[in-house]
Amino acid sequence: MRTLIVDDDPMFLDLLEGSLAERGFEDVVRATSAAQALELIDDGAPFGCFLLDIQMPGTDGIELCAKIRARPRCRRAPIIMLTSSDAEKTMQPAFDAGATDFLNKPLNAAEVEARIRMAFMLVDAIDSETMTFDALEALVNLETSCDEFELSSRFTFSNVKSMRDYFELENKLLKMGPGNFAMSLFSIRIRDFESLTAGLSRTEIMGLIHMVANIISRTTPNRGLHFAYVGYGKFVCVVIVRNPVVTQLLQMRVRDKLAKCLLDYDSPQMREATLDVKSLSNQRIMDIDGALNLLRNEIRKLGSNADQMLPAIEGKAARLFKSMQGHDKSALAPESTR
Repeated sequence: MRTLIVDDDPMFLDLLEGSLAERGFEDVVRATSAAQALELIDDGAPFGCFLLDIQMPGTDGIELCAKIRARPRCRRAPIIMLTSSDAEKTMQPAFDAGATDFLNKPLNAAEVEARIRMAFMLVDAIDSETMTFDALEALVNLETSCDEFELSSRFTFSNVKSMRDYFELENKLLKMGPGNFAMSLFSIRIRDFESLTAGLSRTEIMGLIHMVANIISRTTPNRGLHFAYVGYGKFVCVVIVRNPVVTQLLQMRVRDKLAKCLLDYDSPQMREATLDVKSLSNQRIMDIDGALNLLRNEIRKLGSNADQMLPAIEGKAARLFKSMQGHDKSALAPESTR
């Protein structure tokens, strides 16, 4: 993670840079003025964290904070303000400008490390509530000339932790080998997906699916989680963990997260979206073949108004063959045999 520290005192920068290096923050860039800081931000690789001195000649730290936040790629990075004066007078203006946290000089190395890591936790929590617009921005490039969205389409978002292609999910389970494992299997479905998405653009639908994927990734116990989107607004999830996942509690949590994400959404139709969580097995211990059978059975269902079983391909083929047998078989024979 690149960290930018900004202070007009070079000696303080030396001390702070050395302290951060000792704590594992080795990619540290320094600036002695707001102008130099903005130049580094605009011309180089993105920074993951900022430490800004409030009292600087010219453009002070609060004004610099606001200018940093105005840049799209800096909207989430933690900004920690450094002050040696009475923090109460500058705290509210700094937070209004987009600051994440405060540190008082002189700095304590352990406190600096703790505050930076806490700032990242805070930003991550905020992200889960404000991912609506970011999801749509990230997906706008996926818009094609064809506005129609195929309900059965499956896809994976590489930036969503623990999300996999369905066949990758199967391979993950198969690699676990023989034996019995403690796991929870469940599905999460966007209710009434077909009617809900009727009339929406492809980007809006993809944005909704991306949003739900993010919610699943952030809300479900992340250790041992693997999940995949299988079409029709449905996700199948596997959590390899000793403690069972309580589906009623998970449903309450994911519904609450989605409602908050959609609260300020412009489309009343989209704001109606909600999620249903269903356990796929009451067993806590199962073998891999049993788990795969449950998953495969689940993805044969349509995820629209009701989970309806799709006929097996073999059954379709058998009926087609029987119907062909009812016709004149000579019509099917090669010309050379007629």
